[in-house]
Amino acid sequence: MYFGGVAALFFLNACIFITTRDRRFLYYLAYIGLFGLGIFAGNGYGRVFFWQDAARFDQISQGVFLGLAAIAAIHFSRIFLETRSYLQRLDGVLVSLSVILAANVCLMLAHLKWTVPVKMANQALFGLSLIVAAVILFACVTAARQRWERVRIFLFSWQVLWLGVVVASLRAFNIIPSNGFTQYALQISSALEMILLAFAMADLIRLEMRQRDKDQAEAIALRGQIIHLMTQSERTLELQVSNRTHDLQEALQREKELKQRYVRFGSLIAHEFRNPLAVIMSQVEVARRELVTGTHHLERRLSKVLLATEQLRRLFEQWFESDRILNGAYGALRQAPIDVNEWIASTLDLAKQKGMRCRYADHVPGTQPQAALVVQGDRHLVDLAVWNLIENAEKYAPGGAWIELGLSFDVDSITLSVTDQGAGIDDDAAEHIFDEFYRVNQESQHRGLGLGLAMVARIMQMHQGKAGVESWPRSGSRFWLQFPRRPS
Repeated sequence: MYFGGVAALFFLNACIFITTRDRRFLYYLAYIGLFGLGIFAGNGYGRVFFWQDAARFDQISQGVFLGLAAIAAIHFSRIFLETRSYLQRLDGVLVSLSVILAANVCLMLAHLKWTVPVKMANQALFGLSLIVAAVILFACVTAARQRWERVRIFLFSWQVLWLGVVVASLRAFNIIPSNGFTQYALQISSALEMILLAFAMADLIRLEMRQRDKDQAEAIALRGQIIHLMTQSERTLELQVSNRTHDLQEALQREKELKQRYVRFGSLIAHEFRNPLAVIMSQVEVARRELVTGTHHLERRLSKVLLATEQLRRLFEQWFESDRILNGAYGALRQAPIDVNEWIASTLDLAKQKGMRCRYADHVPGTQPQAALVVQGDRHLVDLAVWNLIENAEKYAPGGAWIELGLSFDVDSITLSVTDQGAGIDDDAAEHIFDEFYRVNQESQHRGLGLGLAMVARIMQMHQGKAGVESWPRSGSRFWLQFPRRPS
């Protein structure tokens, strides 16, 4: 009856494993198959039917099969209880016990070649099996506190087996007498445990199917809610579309402009940052090769990398500052009186320190005293605007040419101007010169993001002033900034 039941359970669950490919059934098959072989060998049938001439193996066959069955039971329990995820410490104990059991099985197998104390190994096996059963039982109890419905039958099955293991272990250590019940206690408890484990597996699959059905029902309900909300939203949009058509068109136009802006900016980034990045990469690569060959020109390489890095930094700073100003994120103007004559003198002095050929060209017309030439403005922004014009003039003017800083005024306004001796700007380009990302010559060797002049125009707008340009082909350009004498 025992071996018939084990065989029936084995082949039934083998079919289930082949169908589902569930690893839990594979370990369960290994457990009941090896345990059944252990009992088969312990009852003497192995010597009768299979290894008639292997007396040494017959002495250890029961211990080997039961030891392997205990290892399979450990891994089956680890997967079933998910100890690796929820009970990490107990999982480590179970893994350690499986290693010790494997070592004990190897010790028994060594009896095939050498003389080994088989009785002591068998007693160690029963002691280890008792510990394994107790640990798995404790893991079941711990898991039951968190997920009782999942492990209730599994816990009961291990209680039955643990009782049988305790009786068999006490008999093996001659603590209790040997009789019909104690001799077959392991078979009786294991048979009940295998059947209960089969029910536990079926119950687990039932619970998983119920959870899957619950998840599907929730997904369907959520989908219905989404459809309902979408229907309501659609009706709301249909009611509001007539009133919001104009707003949507404006939003679409803003989106298009924003997209075009970032496309242009991405193109400029790729164009302007390519050369500095190429310089940095090439210098690092050359330095690396020189390090391998033993030739060191580190100072020269670092100098070139520093220049390229500084160029990238200035490009980023220009973009960041212009983005704050052009998008209205600068905040309120820090207005203060600016003495134009003092400001021109300090600007020329700073240009001289930077090595620029910049000079004051114009004279103040009229009879008004110079001390009265004062504008109200944000000194930082005014400096930023004028220095953009001066640096542009230096960039495009031929080598050795002078940059002229001019000044004029009337009753209502004060005008600062920067004149260069460059190639000039044609009329079509002059109309767009203050647009964002606009560059007169996209293929020019001069670096830039096309943001400086747009930022200048925005600064003048913030000061209630104007920015403009006058240009003469092949003779140069004059950029001017007009500030109101008495801004409102």
